Amino acid sequence: MPGDDLTLQEGLLNLEMVGWLENSDTMENSPLDPSLPGVRLLQGWIREQLPISIDLTSNERIEGRLIWQDPEFLAIERPGAERPILVSRGHVVVIRSLG
Repeated sequence: MPGDDLTLQEGLLNLEMVGWLENSDTMENSPLDPSLPGVRLLQGWIREQLPISIDLTSNERIEGRLIWQDPEFLAIERPGAERPILVSRGHVVVIRSLG
């Protein structure tokens, strides 16, 4: 979709390339369920500020530090970047701790 680019310090980053959904009507508005082990594990990694690696359905890999999560997105702070990037949970294949 034209105009779906986010200007970052490093240049232009296509939203689809980091797994953002082109059609926001498909997003759910359910809260995170803290009883789920995956949610608790990611919260622990956030508290510990562990570096992580995320593999996306587009075969891209993003490395950085998970700074927050919500039902739709993971916010990743990359080394040397001023601002985090948001990764759609629906485009994540694997999340692994690097610490």
